[in-house]
Amino acid sequence: MDNLKEKILKEIRSGQVTMRPRAYFVLQVAALVLLGFVVLVVSVFIFNFIVFSIRINRVDTLLGFGPRGWGAFVRFFPWMWLIVDVTLVTLLEWLLRQFRFGNKIPVLYLLAGLLCMTVLTGAVVDRATPFNDSLREMHAGLPPPFGDLYGHARHHDIDDVLRGFGAPPGADDVYSATTTE
Repeated sequence: MDNLKEKILKEIRSGQVTMRPRAYFVLQVAALVLLGFVVLVVSVFIFNFIVFSIRINRVDTLLGFGPRGWGAFVRFFPWMWLIVDVTLVTLLEWLLRQFRFGNKIPVLYLLAGLLCMTVLTGAVVDRATPFNDSLREMHAGLPPPFGDLYGHARHHDIDDVLRGFGAPPGADDVYSATTTE
């Protein structure tokens, strides 16, 4: 043990190892926390948009039509956004692993917890607030890429698929799709 201590002190004295001020580590942790928060917020927003896209296109209706409907659901599901969201959650998991407490939690538990939190928060934001509906109404005034994202959220080609299953097509007006009975 004394040899290790002497070896480290010798390297410090010779200039091979440099000490950094405490502010360096505080800034590093603060940047990591800020980046983790931003990744979490973006991930929640993306999953929120996935749920919104499914709702306004009535893609979830296809699940009730058995295997044929499941295939159509898979076709119209926003896979690109799901892949981006899972990538962000994986990045967030990696960021949390940089902290001491992140290494104490098993990887699968941490990843599953982050995915559940993202999914639940995104679904609640879509279903319980008018956030997405408001953004869709004012999509022309939104800055890129949000204007394009909300302006093209409704896929009109799904209407023919819904008619083929005997379901009424989705409405262009988000409110009529959610409030009519």
